[in-house]
Formats: sequence, C-alpha cells, structure tokens
Amino acid sequence: MHKMRFIFLVFLILCLTGCAEQKVLTDEEYFKATTDIILEFKNANKELFDGLEVYVQDNSKYKQMQEPAQKALDIISKEHELISSMQPVPGWEDRHNELVSHLAYFEGFAREALRTSKNGDATDLGIQASKYMYQLKAIDRLSEHYMAKIQ
Repeated sequence: MHKMRFIFLVFLILCLTGCAEQKVLTDEEYFKATTDIILEFKNANKELFDGLEVYVQDNSKYKQMQEPAQKALDIISKEHELISSMQPVPGWEDRHNELVSHLAYFEGFAREALRTSKNGDATDLGIQASKYMYQLKAIDRLSEHYMAKIQ
C-alpha cells in the first residue's frame, strides 16, 4: 500500500514538473513569435484607442467602447500570457521581462477601459492614461530591437 502511494506521488511530481516546463525555442522561433505577439498587441491597442476616442469626444457614448475594449482585453491578455510563458533566448532576458511588464500594463489599461465602458466612470482610466504614452513608446522601442533580429 505504501509502495503504491510512493509510486503515485513520484508520478504526480513528474507530471507537474513536466507541465511547468517552458518550451525552449530556437533564436529564430523566439524572435518571430515575439514579433508576432508585439504586432498582434499593436493592432488590439489601436482598436482599443479608437474606441476610447469616441468616449473622449462625447463621454455620454461610453457604452460604445465596450466591444472594442473587451476585444482588446481578450487579445492583450492572450498575448501577455503567451509572452510570459516563453523562455527568452540568452542575452535577451532583460528585454523579454521588460516586454512582459509593459504588456501587463496594457492588460490593466484595457481592463480599466472595459470597466469604464460599463459604468462611465473614467477616474482610474485617467490615472492609468497618464502612463500610456510612456508605455507605448517603450513597446515601440522594444519592437524595433525584436524586428531587427528577424530581418
């Protein structure tokens, strides 16, 4: 009986260890995947920003930004999860972690935009918007580094 428990415990540990492993990508695969994530993020962010523009022009139309905000949140969350699960190539750990951090900011920003689209209160969105351009410029800078590696 104890032997069976021990075997089961070893099996469980091996399964959990295997599930936690990150797929090791080649340099080319890593840079291509990361560039694709950045491009997908930029498209989602543009749609989110277009939806916010309607709100800025007439804040009584806050419900009109709900669909673009939800769509952007879904995409940005997926991209943030993908990049977080990737193992960076040697020497790119800092840039990779910086990209993960910036995508986390934009995920939070999209979440606030969605909340604003439901109740019209943009207080928290306004606070996050103060960092928006800094974060966007940082993503653009990182994007240039990653794109240069695939050309």
